[in-house]
Amino acid sequence: MVGGLRPDFQGGWFAAGGVVGGGSYTARAAARVGRLMLRRGDWDGRRLLSAEAVRLTTGDAGTPGPCGTGWWSNGEGDCSKLPRDAFFGSGAGHQILLVVPSLNLIVVRFGGVLAKVAADPKSYHEAYHRFLLEPLMAAITDTPGIPANHPAK
Repeated sequence: MVGGLRPDFQGGWFAAGGVVGGGSYTARAAARVGRLMLRRGDWDGRRLLSAEAVRLTTGDAGTPGPCGTGWWSNGEGDCSKLPRDAFFGSGAGHQILLVVPSLNLIVVRFGGVLAKVAADPKSYHEAYHRFLLEPLMAAITDTPGIPANHPAK
């Protein structure tokens, strides 16, 4: 299946930030992809992707909706609870790899479908917002120690 992970981690994601079929990833491997993108293509001092390639694939692509080129972008604030620098890859069954650079945060979610939704991207992503992203951000921003002027607030 192109662009998604089944619960057994088969399916497709990520070739230098884009979608490709045939991948088989553990949660740890997906988190490593997130780490590479969080660090703008740098892996422990070794440049694997140019920072410009990461910016182009994870930022707003100028298309209708919250799309990057291979990643979903929150640059337009589609999920108001997330910082605008957040981006994520998503797949079948509400699998997600979320990266929030301003929080130095990488989240991998493998599991069952969060909710039955229509097939259009907006409806599909609403389940992420309601059951994952908004509760996650509430937990993080309600935690003492995050300054009031932090981008997550």
